[in-house]
Amino acid sequence: MNGKQIKRKTKVVSVSLEPEVVLMLSKLAKINDQSRSALLASLIKRESLLSQLKELREIGRKYAKKLKITSEEDVYRIMGDA
Repeated sequence: MNGKQIKRKTKVVSVSLEPEVVLMLSKLAKINDQSRSALLASLIKRESLLSQLKELREIGRKYAKKLKITSEEDVYRIMGDA
């Protein structure tokens, strides 16, 4: 390797899983044609997005209550398009 060190674009993380979960992970990775690491990364990203969506929905609920929005017509009314 002529003295140059290649920088990793990833970090190594150790995770302990039950044997049956490892089997499930391996099967899902094979089905999705991904490595186990790639599958875990995509699942974590998906869960993060779902969490953000849940937060946004809660903010939306609070604003809907504050602005007394109960229908699509109320949204148009507030926007001034109806």
